[in-house]
Amino acid sequence: MIFSYAADAGGFISDIEISGHSDSSTLCASISMLSLVLFQAFPGGTMASGYSNFSVSSDTQSQAVARACVSALLAMKAELVNKNQPHDLHVVRSEVIHAKYSF
Repeated sequence: MIFSYAADAGGFISDIEISGHSDSSTLCASISMLSLVLFQAFPGGTMASGYSNFSVSSDTQSQAVARACVSALLAMKAELVNKNQPHDLHVVRSEVIHAKYSF
């Protein structure tokens, strides 16, 4: 299972994506709950079996929800690692490149 998010150096999150499946029923349940939270927070998102994608608005409340979700996933992953539990959760951050054009 891959949880990926696009964030620039300043922490602005523009997209969140969840893809794949997990062998862990507990992890699946947690990710499903998180997906529902994201879908309510960002209603224009895409949800399909094994894939969810959400565009995050730039307003303060949307950024706070996105950061809280990312923090929750990072904490979940850290707990799995600290307890030496086998897991298939991967958290990936990518940079957002803002292109500027002059004419």
